[in-house]
Amino acid sequence: CLPQPDCLICPVSNYCLAFKKGMQTALPRKKIRKRAEPYYWYFLLLQDSESFYLIQNARRNFLRDAWLFPDLLVQQKLNNGELISEFQNRWGINLKDLRKIGSVSHSVTFRKIEAIVMQPEEFKIDESNGKWIAANALQSIHTSSILKKIFLKLLAQHSKLVEAGQAKDEICREKEHVDGRNWTIGKNKVPNTSKKKAHAQRDVSFT
Repeated sequence: CLPQPDCLICPVSNYCLAFKKGMQTALPRKKIRKRAEPYYWYFLLLQDSESFYLIQNARRNFLRDAWLFPDLLVQQKLNNGELISEFQNRWGINLKDLRKIGSVSHSVTFRKIEAIVMQPEEFKIDESNGKWIAANALQSIHTSSILKKIFLKLLAQHSKLVEAGQAKDEICREKEHVDGRNWTIGKNKVPNTSKKKAHAQRDVSFT
């Protein structure tokens, strides 16, 4: 009977309750679509040579088992101070000089998501909350299409820095034992790819 019923020539009109009640143009009722809600999904990119620090987040209502960058899913944008505080409280990651390095659009059911990738100049993490995964091993783990989108976007945006990052390991990494826990301290350094003064920040490198 879609898109428009033609009851006069319909072979089953004698058996149609909607036709008998004069409701044939009102049925079937259209489903009310749930309005997409805006969300901001912050990801923290931490890199050690050619490995990335990933976590599983059981607090999410979706993708609980997926390995992703440490994340915060909120419905209002957060400033750098709020992000640093939230990443520390939720993931035990201490950050310094956080900056945005890219963003992508994503949708999950009724959620309209802006995924925002942040990277610190320096960081200190308790590795018990996640693990380091080599870039060439990412395809073998359970992750999400959002991670692939992020990598493709950053690869396109930072192509010059990718080449510089592949040529040399630019992260200074050392181990500390604090209260019996294994900590990683990293300091990011950005290669100077322009004549302008370089910021003290390391960009991503990919294989």
